[in-house]
Amino acid sequence: MNKRDECQANATECQRMADIAKDPLDKALWAVMAGHWLYVSPAGDAPPQNPLKH
Repeated sequence: MNKRDECQANATECQRMADIAKDPLDKALWAVMAGHWLYVSPAGDAPPQNPLKH
């Protein structure tokens, strides 16, 4: 499993936990964690972007 697939799987699992969580704070925490996994997921084959380039 490559890094992108691993991050996607973790995000999916966190979202699943958010969907079944009963406590609103737990639900929010799991949803935030899912978002973070997607954020750190490599973009795939696209070259990295230079944030300083205009």
